[in-house]
Amino acid sequence: MKIEIDDENKILAFWFANGENSSDEMPQMISTLIEKYRRKKYIIAVYKSGDKSLKDLTTELVLANYRSINNALA
Repeated sequence: MKIEIDDENKILAFWFANGENSSDEMPQMISTLIEKYRRKKYIIAVYKSGDKSLKDLTTELVLANYRSINNALA
């Protein structure tokens, strides 16, 4: 797990690698961090790695957006 704190944009981000489970009982340090930054009105973000192909999923997303724009312009 990686923790990033972006003070400029007020974001606290947790990055979980494939195989790590963000829903397991969180250590007290993480819970304390979340509460601290919630009080400061930070956005709390949790990112999880997947096991699917990033290339394939990105291609699907780009194609879906392209089709959506074409339909809107038609």
